[in-house]
Amino acid sequence: MLLVSNGDSLQHLNAMALGGMPLVLFDRKLHDTKFASVTTRDHEGARAAVEYAHKKGHRSMAFLVAVSGIKNSTDKRPQIPISTVEDRTDGFIKGAAMKGVKSQMLFCEDSQSGAEAAVEGLLSGSKKLTIIFTSNNDMLLAMLRVAGKLQVVIGKDLSVISFDDSPWAAAMSPAITVISHPVDQMGQEAVDLLVGQMSGKKISEDAVVETHLRERDSVATINQPGP
Repeated sequence: MLLVSNGDSLQHLNAMALGGMPLVLFDRKLHDTKFASVTTRDHEGARAAVEYAHKKGHRSMAFLVAVSGIKNSTDKRPQIPISTVEDRTDGFIKGAAMKGVKSQMLFCEDSQSGAEAAVEGLLSGSKKLTIIFTSNNDMLLAMLRVAGKLQVVIGKDLSVISFDDSPWAAAMSPAITVISHPVDQMGQEAVDLLVGQMSGKKISEDAVVETHLRERDSVATINQPGP
């Protein structure tokens, strides 16, 4: 069985309940469990994206992060139930600290209306942002909707990088720069782990694959003095 869990409830994930059923967690890990998992290097992917933005001249960044279970939005880090979202958050913070840039986090409820309200707050704030990172496609879509309503031109007035890729992100004008995941490779790794469990092999390591920064047109180059 392949399982994608939000990490909120683990009571059903125990050896007795599963009855020896092969299980592989897909695109996340669950704390305090020993189940095999297939994930990507989201921490490194986020950090590399910050470094890329820095090279393009950006010195004021924000990260819009969807977190299930919270209401409205907050700049105080809540408990994040999904391991991959934790990794993306930590990678962004680490990358910004390494480059010494101004950065802010905004955690919002995982809904379209909540995300759009959070984006409006970011764009209307006193801090002048040059680039916003979004934690998934839903957050990206919310940001694009608000930018359109406020007549903010992506790739010119505001730059954008998002986690996850999609055909529509590539077809946008400008096309959106993304941190993508090799879904086909992840699927193959998951199948290999499942087959190994079914054949009685002892699984001692999780599968972790690389992310890829797909450079498109949504990140402007800014001339900045100094480092």
